Amino acid sequence: MSPVAYDEVEKLAEQLSPTEQQALISRLQTLAQQHALNKDEWWTLLDSITVNIPPGSAFSDRREDW
Repeated sequence: MSPVAYDEVEKLAEQLSPTEQQALISRLQTLAQQHALNKDEWWTLLDSITVNIPPGSAFSDRREDW
């Protein structure tokens, strides 16, 4: 069996119905809880939950605007 790239898995998961996505999430969480994660697995998990959406045009990083 050949390894599947994370991007491929992500694209396939997006094609699932919301119910199937929830089932997949539950299954992956169960698998993750069955063993302690090593450093690489923690980084992969962290990468999977990060959002890569740039801030909108109204975003200001000026302290005065907070």
